[in-house]
Amino acid sequence: MYYTTSEVKEIFGWKSNNTMHIKKASGFMPEPDLPGSPNKWLKSKIDAIVNAPNSGTTDQKNDA
Repeated sequence: MYYTTSEVKEIFGWKSNNTMHIKKASGFMPEPDLPGSPNKWLKSKIDAIVNAPNSGTTDQKNDA
């Protein structure tokens, strides 16, 4: 039902918590649904970001 901070970082290919803070500050990532240590995000919210065009995931191919 939830992804942890570690799982979110793995999904997007991010190495550090600093990247998480930058992505939240930029509006790319929502605030966690369950703040804590680790934070937790609803899987449906993260899945929607991953499936959106130009999601910023590292596993997408660039056709340019």
